[in-house]
Parts: sequence; C-alpha cells; structure tokens
Amino acid sequence: MTIRRWSDVARINYPLSVLAENYLTHLAGNGRSQHTIDGFARVLRSFQAFVRDAGEEGGKDDLCPEVVVAYRTHLVSRKYALSSVRFHIQVLKAWSAYLTEEQVFRTDPLAKRGLLPKIPKPLPRMLTAEERGRVMEQLRGSDSTSVRNLAIFCLLLDSGLRVSELAEIKLSDIDWRRNEIKVWGKGSKERRVGFGRQTARCLRNYVDFHRVRVDTPGLSQDRLFLCHGGYARDGRETTGEPLSAHGIKLMFCRLSKKTGLKVHPHMLRHSFSTDFLNHGGSVADLQRILGHETPQMSLYYAHITNAEAVERQKSNSLIDRQVGRRK
Repeated sequence: MTIRRWSDVARINYPLSVLAENYLTHLAGNGRSQHTIDGFARVLRSFQAFVRDAGEEGGKDDLCPEVVVAYRTHLVSRKYALSSVRFHIQVLKAWSAYLTEEQVFRTDPLAKRGLLPKIPKPLPRMLTAEERGRVMEQLRGSDSTSVRNLAIFCLLLDSGLRVSELAEIKLSDIDWRRNEIKVWGKGSKERRVGFGRQTARCLRNYVDFHRVRVDTPGLSQDRLFLCHGGYARDGRETTGEPLSAHGIKLMFCRLSKKTGLKVHPHMLRHSFSTDFLNHGGSVADLQRILGHETPQMSLYYAHITNAEAVERQKSNSLIDRQVGRRK
C-alpha cells in the first residue's frame, strides 16, 4: 500500500485549472454569493489564459510572484483601471493563501508585500441636497415605471443598501409596521435596515397600486421590484420578472442622461453614510447598517465627515470673529 504524506502533495505541480475548480467549489461551500464566485472565476480564467499565452506550463508553479507581476503589468497595459487590477491581484493572493492552507504549497508564494498596486483614494462623490431634489423631481410621475424608480431611489438613499441587496428584497422581507427590511448581505449574512415615513409612502404606493398590475405567480418570485415592460437581450418580454441589479444600474444610467448628473447606486450609499454620521450616528451603528465586516470600512466615512468638520471650523474661525469685532 502506498501512503502519500502531506509533505509529498507540495511536490506535485497540479494544473491551474484543477486548482481553480477546487477553489471555486470551496467558495461555494463557504456560502459566498454567486456574484462573488462569478467575479473570482473571471479572474482565474483570465490569469490562466495569460499563463497559456505566455507559453508556460500552466501548473501551480506558475502561481508565483514573477508571473503575477507580469500579469499585473499585462492588465495595466490593457488599460484596466487600477481598482480592477488590484481586485485581480487580491483574488490571486486569496487563491494562493487557500492552496497553502490545503498543503498544496509549503509556504504561501504570494504572501510577499508589494504585489498589490497602490491606488489613490479620492473622497467619494455624494449628492448635494439640490441635486437630490433635481433627481426626485425627474422621477416624479404617475406611470408605474416612474413610481417604481422613485421608490428605488428613496430606499437606497434612506438605507444605504447595496444594489445587489436591493434587487433581492422580497415582499415577505418587509416589516411594514416597523418600517424595516430583512436583508441578506455579503456572505449570506442577515441584517435589518430601516427606512423613513416618506420612503414607506413611496414603497406602499408602488406595491399597492403598480406592482400588483404585473405580479405574476411563479415568475415574480415575491420580489419587491419588478420589470414593467421591456425586453431581454434574447428578445423575451420581461414584464413581471424580478428587476435585476443590472437593470437597476441601467435605470441610473438613463437617469444620469436625463438630469445631467452623474448618479449611480453606490453614490447613494456614500450619501447615506456621510449624512448618518453628520447627524450624530456612530461608526459602530453605521457598520451594522451597511453590513461591513470590519469597522475600518465604516471609518472611511468618518474621515469624510471630518473633512466637512474642518471646513465648518475654518468658516467659524475664532480669530476671524475676534478681529472682526475690532473693525
């Protein structure tokens, strides 16, 4: 009987395709969302294609700093945004760390620093009160699509939800008495978020008088937001189908053209977060509401509110007021 020790596993140059399939299965088994798995799969396919085109063997030994640096340079040369390049390298580093835990590598080949490209972190763009008013005025209308879109805008701005979370909301997830929604975030983690009275009115108007017109048993899947006309890429009519995250993003693209403002769903998440902290909310509460795994992600918005606090400080200078009294 041949006994294969764990130390022997590290000597086998497994094909990258096998290791990639194993990793994706691991992600699915750990409850990662299909959106996350699809994103990781695209990166792994792209990396394997790069290795093949470079004439390499395509085994685990190609998952090394030298090849990854060459891959990073390749992505930059193809005009990938630095944020996209960073995501690709992060996926490869996570893959390498997993394979090391599984004893495929004795030590993590991508653990070294310097592989991730440094990208500037500009302050996120947020909607001003005047811009929010312009958008809401554009969305006001009596037709079903306008009523739905206004409800979407208000709910995103009132709750800080991710667009993927918004698309998955079901009618059964809403607690109308408490104005709260049960949300399934990243990693299938459940949390509850609230919304105000005006948003509740917009949602009720949509659900009671417009959504009901296209609700189709078996097709609508109890989803809150549905398609009100239109066709899919294959020519199929989509009326009554759940409105997808992609459909919501397209809605905001059209809204941007009509208003002349650059508006996207994540901008509303930024706007909600900053406004929440500016009106006395705590970072800990914001972390829970947004579904962030670590407080560091929520602290990012604290830096933004600090910048606004500095502006208020300068406009309320004690010395300026003191000298002004003498004049």
